[in-house]
Amino acid sequence: MMHWLTVIITLILSVISLSQAQKSVTLRLVDWAGTDEIVIDKKTVEAFNKLYPHIEVLYEPNPGHQYEEKLLTALAADDPPDVFLLDSKLIPTFTNKNILLDLTPYISKLNIDTSQWFENALAIARRDSALYAFPKGFTPLMIYFN
Repeated sequence: MMHWLTVIITLILSVISLSQAQKSVTLRLVDWAGTDEIVIDKKTVEAFNKLYPHIEVLYEPNPGHQYEEKLLTALAADDPPDVFLLDSKLIPTFTNKNILLDLTPYISKLNIDTSQWFENALAIARRDSALYAFPKGFTPLMIYFN
């Protein structure tokens, strides 16, 4: 399975490359990665930056419980990150306010195999025929009886 960060950055790269021919671009990537994930994400960003030298990804991890507050503050200040993680509970609010980009046109252009995700997980980020996010992961709820 493709690492979620690679999928997102590849998608952003394609959006930019479709609109700007090899111009230098800086992208802010914000997430709530834990300390163990930050190491992996930094390596992924470094590899991406080497592969695409005209695109600089600024990685801004926010471990802890203040991620959502920081994200909402950045949006209110009209200084949102270019790429960010979003809790599923916020997706309806963000789609209603037209904050998110419809990723559907880029799925076939980038040959993204959406079958790598469960359809129910993808459905969380769908609105009508538009898809606004790819799942990083999900937690199934269950009850166990013994």
